[in-house]
Amino acid sequence: MPLLGIAVDQLEPGDLRIERTTIPFPELTLRRTRANLGIRAAGDMLGKSTVVALVGDDTDARWSGAAFDRGSVASSRSRVDLLTRGPATLYTIAVGSDALPREFVSFDPQRANRLRRFLEGLAGAAERDGCETATRRSAGRTIVNFLSLLGDGESGRRLPEPRRVAAVRRCEEYVFDHIDENPTLAQLANVSGLGMRSLINAFRAVTGYSPMAFLKAQRLNAVHRALNVADPAETRVIDVATNWGFWHMGHFTTDYRAMFGETPSQTLRR
Repeated sequence: MPLLGIAVDQLEPGDLRIERTTIPFPELTLRRTRANLGIRAAGDMLGKSTVVALVGDDTDARWSGAAFDRGSVASSRSRVDLLTRGPATLYTIAVGSDALPREFVSFDPQRANRLRRFLEGLAGAAERDGCETATRRSAGRTIVNFLSLLGDGESGRRLPEPRRVAAVRRCEEYVFDHIDENPTLAQLANVSGLGMRSLINAFRAVTGYSPMAFLKAQRLNAVHRALNVADPAETRVIDVATNWGFWHMGHFTTDYRAMFGETPSQTLRR
């Protein structure tokens, strides 16, 4: 069963390293993902799966704009949008079942800790002895039965404030629809319908980052992806950079090197 069709953006400067351990069961797919820097993992689900997620350490994370920590369990269908700050470990379970809750972030430390310990044991067994051994030690049906208990009732649910999430999403869409304008914070506040201070607070709550830092990181990642797949013989860095709203090449190169640890030209040649 496929897990996610997601794109990963690097949100913090440095040498991003992501380690994945995937265990396929007949009923579900379990994946443990470790990242040493803040990332955004977003995309549409493959098929009709439901994804349930937990964090494996004390990390600052957001799930669809809601605070997400060690005591939380999150669930989503159709689309996943995860943001982290700093090093993070994430457990995701993709289940092809309509019986699981549709969308929630629930603060349920007891169940979250029990499920996380169980998943940590499976991932550890897979690393030591291989996926087949981990699968034999515990049937995926056990996980499905446990997941069916999650998200019941309204107690402890953490859903993001719709107005803040909508404001952030409007800003994202506006920036990518108006790349050639390079909007200012004041323009974004006008687009979002919030004051500048309220918009900054909304971005902090929904993404963990300031508006301009978050949106610049997304544009830098777009350039990085484009250079990675471009033909060096037919591509100029300046053209790709300006396509994503970077007009001052000196500032762009400095920001790019700080984020990815190499110059744009090095990415293109590699």
